[in-house]
Amino acid sequence: MTADTTTSPSGADDDPAFDIDPDGDAAAYDEWAALTCEPARPPPDHPQSDFADNQASFAAIALSLTKTQIKAASHPGSILVLAGAGTGKTSTLTAAVAHRIAVDKIPPLRVLAVTFTNKAAGEMASRIRATLGPDAAPHWLGTFHGLAARQLRTGPDVASLRDNFDILGAGDSRRILRRIMKAMNLSSDEAEGGKRDPAKIVAGHIGKFKDLLMTPKGARSHVENRIAEGNRTGAPIDAAGLTMAAKVYPEYQTRLREANAADFGDLLLWPTLALVNDADYRAR
Repeated sequence: MTADTTTSPSGADDDPAFDIDPDGDAAAYDEWAALTCEPARPPPDHPQSDFADNQASFAAIALSLTKTQIKAASHPGSILVLAGAGTGKTSTLTAAVAHRIAVDKIPPLRVLAVTFTNKAAGEMASRIRATLGPDAAPHWLGTFHGLAARQLRTGPDVASLRDNFDILGAGDSRRILRRIMKAMNLSSDEAEGGKRDPAKIVAGHIGKFKDLLMTPKGARSHVENRIAEGNRTGAPIDAAGLTMAAKVYPEYQTRLREANAADFGDLLLWPTLALVNDADYRAR
């Protein structure tokens, strides 16, 4: 995005990005309502006036954006925004969400907005509520892990968990791993010349298994393939650490289930696998 100092979308009437068809919006809503069994929304008494008010609401939240940012925020469909730190990506994303709610008439509960930090998510929600109203912020607005945790809370059974499960931090996860490794006679200090904690190494590998959507069953064959590939190409690989992690991973998950607990990797792993593999879950 450019460093354009424009602060108001005053030229919006001449910008194709603001060429919105109210009848098209209504048709899109009706189609969505039919698919989701939601009640059809009655048409406004004065659709042109209603549209103008919605446009004004978007203009208010986009007041501090540049022309380029406004075009990105009001662009229909998918768009990729590439910009450096401090250039207004969060503000642009916030305006894009507001545009979909105020102008495109997408109900807030049907908007999914994902960002990287709780601070950014809080700022987005506050700006949207301040401009569009207290109930306008999307229900599904937050960080990747935060939203995944909420999803898992509504269906803990996909991770073989029960209601009110605990979410473990890194320290608690490593304590469980140390106990397992000791019981399996794998708790050696001879890792990386004794300079690194073996439990930390194993935790890192298990975390990567989960990032790759690998359950304990798939991790062992993955590790065997990785080691074989490393031997064939000569590429550096932590064969000992990977092998140890693959051995520990099944017991680690068993301990988590018995304790009704999940680590950070579980928050993304199990809801994602459920979305990919279970059509009914995905539809809900």
